[in-house]
Amino acid sequence: MNKPRLVAIAVLSILLAGGAVQELIVRGINGGDTGPLIIGVIGICVAMDAIIATLFLWRRHPAAPIIGLVAGVAMIAFHAFAALPPERYAGVGALAAGILSGLLLIWAAVDARSGSFVTRRSVSR
Repeated sequence: MNKPRLVAIAVLSILLAGGAVQELIVRGINGGDTGPLIIGVIGICVAMDAIIATLFLWRRHPAAPIIGLVAGVAMIAFHAFAALPPERYAGVGALAAGILSGLLLIWAAVDARSGSFVTRRSVSR
């Protein structure tokens, strides 16, 4: 397993979670707007899902490939939706970071699914 890739996913997910918290607090709670409040909560959930999937991949959990694929697709879909006009809750930087993080997560999940990090027992006949 490529550990630097997992570290990059975790760092990007933490940064994106910070942006979601900012959206939730500044525009949602303090600003009194419902849209940023909902987007902030969903963004935090998606970022936490990506962080949990990264931890599962790091620990080589049997369910890691499925969780990683779901988290990667959710990361890409959420940031693509959040960057759509007219509101544009996510900027171009957050969109790029979300897509990059999602693609890296999918790549790590596919590697995990192919068994590249799973140690197989040799069968003696």
